[in-house]
Amino acid sequence: MLYKKEIKMMNTKHPIHQLKLILLLSISIGYLSSCKEFLEAKPDKALAIPQTLTDVTAMLDYTVLGNSIFRGELASDNVYFTLADFNAISAERDRNTFIWQSTALDGDGGGWASKYNSVFVSNVALETLATITPKTPAEQAEWNRLKGTALFLRGYAFFELLSHYAAVYEAGTADEKLGIPLKLRSDINDKRARASLAASYEQVQADLKEALKLLPLESTVATRPNKKSTYALLSRVYMAMALYPQAGLYADSCLNIYAELLDFNTINATATAPFSRFNKEVIYHGTGVGSGLVPGRYRVDTLLYDSYSNQDIRKTAFFRRNGVQNYTFKGGFDGVVSSVYFSGLTTGELYLNKAESKARAGQLNEAMQSLNQLKKHRYQRNGYTDFAASTVEDALNIILEERRKELLYRGIRWTDLKRLQLEPAYRKTLVRVLGTNRYELAPDASAYVFQIPQQVIDLSGIAQN
Repeated sequence: MLYKKEIKMMNTKHPIHQLKLILLLSISIGYLSSCKEFLEAKPDKALAIPQTLTDVTAMLDYTVLGNSIFRGELASDNVYFTLADFNAISAERDRNTFIWQSTALDGDGGGWASKYNSVFVSNVALETLATITPKTPAEQAEWNRLKGTALFLRGYAFFELLSHYAAVYEAGTADEKLGIPLKLRSDINDKRARASLAASYEQVQADLKEALKLLPLESTVATRPNKKSTYALLSRVYMAMALYPQAGLYADSCLNIYAELLDFNTINATATAPFSRFNKEVIYHGTGVGSGLVPGRYRVDTLLYDSYSNQDIRKTAFFRRNGVQNYTFKGGFDGVVSSVYFSGLTTGELYLNKAESKARAGQLNEAMQSLNQLKKHRYQRNGYTDFAASTVEDALNIILEERRKELLYRGIRWTDLKRLQLEPAYRKTLVRVLGTNRYELAPDASAYVFQIPQQVIDLSGIAQN
């Protein structure tokens, strides 16, 4: 905790110190702090809020703001544990998540708090920018970029929260279902009830579409958003909403600007970490902490591993042996193998979004063209053949299987499982077997929506899932 005395001792004129103070104060966001003494401390507002474009830049360049919630990946069908390794998981919250027995008392695990921290910092940035009048064209361009960045990060955070703490989007019922509190001001005393699911997704779209108007086409580093990454994120959002025409349009918008793919024939697939950070497929670099997903402890689902053909380079590049007949994942785009997983936006994801959108519209040739463009960069050149489909059903079966094989351990599978519940052909019951115990997750199970931490409920009074 940071108390009054410590606040006064800080060199608050330095933007980095201002940033640290903001982030420490933001622990309270989303009604998460239970430290009464901290909440009673009322530092001078001028000490806590940045005042220049440089200050805002320092704040928004804090890369964890663009991180993803990874709890859904632990609950997905991509992973399993032996009984011994399951019992070795240190956090009860993670064990409960894996067997779909999570409760509000399990706590946050870096989900709700971290994303409302991103919302808080984005709101501080927006409020600060509203007080700054650019004096030169260069300052105006930087002001626009910073406002676009803050909106991108806020929209991304709201989307991540909806993906884990709200039901799947259905247009006909979204007005009747609960979304999330839409915190649009930095005032931690501005308590908000949960908006409807429809209003929550409308806010995500509004933030990202406004960001699109402000952000530049390119970024100096992949951890800063730009127009390309905003198109890509909008495509991901519309995929989660099962609004496939829009998902395809935004995927196309990005691919028309940048469509590069990494040819897996050119990498060392047997390396411990075959992919470099910021490789040419990465449109926006983000990560997620896979709490409970410790490399060497969890196993990749056996049927998933077996679904890769021997000509598929991903079978070597994505996995390493973890026991006699078990494998763990090594194929992230973060450049290292750890409990931190790449969850950013790539051209590969967009080719899959476009393929699915085209298939659902009955445009099978275009769908297969998009999918095969990806396949050519994933399969060995010798003996390569294109995918082919004669019906929408065949096309979707191929595309959805390739989507799972391409995007595993990126924090996307949970939203895919949720949206596919809406279609009888793709609904599935997930099963865990641990010793003599069997656990099931039915397609419409309430466990697809995580419980909001009890501390948040106690402090805010918002409705629980």
